[in-house]
Amino acid sequence: MATTVSNFTAIDDTAVDAESPITESLMKQLRDNAYWVNAGTQKTSETTANKFLETAGSGVLQWTSTSSLGVNGTKGEGTVGTSSGSPSQIAEVTDRILNLHIMGIYNPTGGICANFHIFIDQSDLTYTFVAQLDGSGSATNSERGSGSGTLTGSFATLNTTSAAISVRVTGGNVEFYETMSGAFSYHYIWL
Repeated sequence: MATTVSNFTAIDDTAVDAESPITESLMKQLRDNAYWVNAGTQKTSETTANKFLETAGSGVLQWTSTSSLGVNGTKGEGTVGTSSGSPSQIAEVTDRILNLHIMGIYNPTGGICANFHIFIDQSDLTYTFVAQLDGSGSATNSERGSGSGTLTGSFATLNTTSAAISVRVTGGNVEFYETMSGAFSYHYIWL
């Protein structure tokens, strides 16, 4: 049977005394208070009909009136690094999925555009990706790549025949760089 959760109610020490009986009132307070506990603090009111309890990173929970995906530094953009010594870095968010889109011009004179769509699951460090190089529309300018695997501290190379991105997870960051000549940018969001 569905139950409406009431507000947070302080439970007096006399209600948890060894000689005190377990009452219906005490059981409801324990049930309702568990709903309102938020990372060691109490939320005593709710102004919106629908609230979501979501992770805010680092094992902390937060209440939001709408989904907080992409807030608090969990989305962004930048320029792709060009070597393993200076890769681009995105700070990891525990137990979330990183949606990373890398795009750019692989061959500026030939007008070939490269797109890499990479999904990384932080719960087990598995990834899947789809890549495509598209140019003037001729068969020689159209390449695709895809794959999946598990990331480690070593770079994994995700590639088409001519273009590649190398990715790894290390030191609390997802790191990546391009392994071809081109002007690349990226944007990402944690889901």
